[in-house]
Amino acid sequence: MEPLSGEASLIEVIQTTEAISKILRRYINIGRIREGRYDVTRLQDEISALSQPLEPLQKVLHDRSPTQTGPSQGAAFNDPDNQQIECLPGTQVELLGKIDHWVKTPNEKCLFWLSGLAGTGKSTIARTVSSSFERQGVLGASFFFRSGEQERGNAKLLFPTLARQLGDTMPQLTPNIQHAIRNDPEISARGLEEQFQKLILEPLNELNLARSRSTILIVIDALDECSQDDDVRDILELLPRLQESCSVQFRFLLTSRPDLPMKLGLQGATDNHQHLIIHEIPHSVMEHEIRVYLNHKFLWLQQERDLPADWPGEKTINTLVERTAPSFLSTTMLVRFVSDDSGNAAERLEAILSDQTNYATNMEGTYTLILNQLLTNEDEEKPRQLIHEFQNTIGILILLATPLSVDSFAKLLQMETDKVQEQIKLFYPVLDVPARSDKPVQILHLSFRDFLLDKKQEEYPFWVDESLVHKKLAAQCLKVMQDPNEDHTVKLWDHRTGELRQTLKGHTDWVSSIDFSPDSQLLASASFDDSFKVWDTRTGKLCHTFWGGVDEIYSVTFVSDDQLSGSSENNTVKIWDLYTGEMRVVCS
Repeated sequence: MEPLSGEASLIEVIQTTEAISKILRRYINIGRIREGRYDVTRLQDEISALSQPLEPLQKVLHDRSPTQTGPSQGAAFNDPDNQQIECLPGTQVELLGKIDHWVKTPNEKCLFWLSGLAGTGKSTIARTVSSSFERQGVLGASFFFRSGEQERGNAKLLFPTLARQLGDTMPQLTPNIQHAIRNDPEISARGLEEQFQKLILEPLNELNLARSRSTILIVIDALDECSQDDDVRDILELLPRLQESCSVQFRFLLTSRPDLPMKLGLQGATDNHQHLIIHEIPHSVMEHEIRVYLNHKFLWLQQERDLPADWPGEKTINTLVERTAPSFLSTTMLVRFVSDDSGNAAERLEAILSDQTNYATNMEGTYTLILNQLLTNEDEEKPRQLIHEFQNTIGILILLATPLSVDSFAKLLQMETDKVQEQIKLFYPVLDVPARSDKPVQILHLSFRDFLLDKKQEEYPFWVDESLVHKKLAAQCLKVMQDPNEDHTVKLWDHRTGELRQTLKGHTDWVSSIDFSPDSQLLASASFDDSFKVWDTRTGKLCHTFWGGVDEIYSVTFVSDDQLSGSSENNTVKIWDLYTGEMRVVCS
């Protein structure tokens, strides 16, 4: 018998023990072992008694075991950092019914491709379907792409994320995924086909489930927001291969803008998928959906603001439906604009009605109306100040690679959190602003970013000069990096999860430089307290302290696994032996 090694082995012991218990139950009454029945029964009872306390341990070990394949943060449909908007009851009934029938009917095509113009409600439908089938125990995984976000726009994180979620949905799959990761710890950096093969297809094929195939739904939203078209083409070629799995029947709901199939040359390829275009749904149906939404939102607003019982009136609703259908995005933006508590709801609704823009075909008109209302002030200085603040906050926010919380954004801008919150709140109609300041602020829809960066809008006061703002952003990052680190610590984060793993304390002045040893087992830090410190990255324990002399130390570098070099203000470089602490070389 091989010796135990690590957490995964303990999980295997637990599983083997349970299997032995089942065998004992099966054969306990056979005559030739009847004389040992009492002892075996007692042993079986003891094993059963162990099962319950071992269950929490098994869960802990599962959570800590190597299924951390670099999943994307925030990609799941129900991630708390994402919008949680779903279809209102009584809306999209026909479309949701078609999807439900497709998922539950054997021998249907494995891919259902839902496409539509920006703002027609694709993500809301995808979220509604995900939520519904999660409650039914059918949803296996979901991934909501989002352009402009480093992780959610990266196809390299799709299959690791789906594998992690499938492991949570199907616990029997987890050991197979863990085995794949142990064999190749860098699997999340491999090509899409290799990731798919090792993290999903092979683990599924190794399952030994009952003969009746269960159905698992995977939802992938906003494929067009994946950063590389070639990656999308690969994804579409790989997903149908899961039909090779004899243990599970997969269904894939995909959403995108309508031009994606044409860009990829797939508009005629329907062997594996059926295609439904939202904006080709009868206009009368979309009008009904938007009417239900407007009535629902305005009834809530009427009660919340104590507005007249006949407000806003059927005529107003009809006008809004006529000018927004089939664009749910325009409708949502205008409702958020009217209901924003920083303005008067009745006055803002009147501003919409007096504007003759057709919001259904002109998202720019929707954004222009919302932003221009902020400039209506008798004091000429106020609009100038607002535009300046907009450029220095929202202009930077829309260009961030990863959304930041208000707290983090305030640190980046080196402003008070309350001041940043105050400025962001003005743009509530176009931003997703969480109630908590430690949760990320995001633009409500990618089209707002496109509108602000469009060079055709160069004369518009709210136009954002992308090149200039990137320079500002770089300057702010440098300022933050140069800011004195008051706690004089070194912090280590997990680059995949963002989790803080270690806080290394010991320096008494700014930390000026760090470096990892070639094997990543050690970390060296240099500080203006005139010292180098060497730490164990696994435990956070301080291993060595070396003193540089009387000058501030600027940088530290591992020369090899056992040698460390450092440079200081007096233009000297010193090299130490890590094991003896002896200074070997001084260069000046």
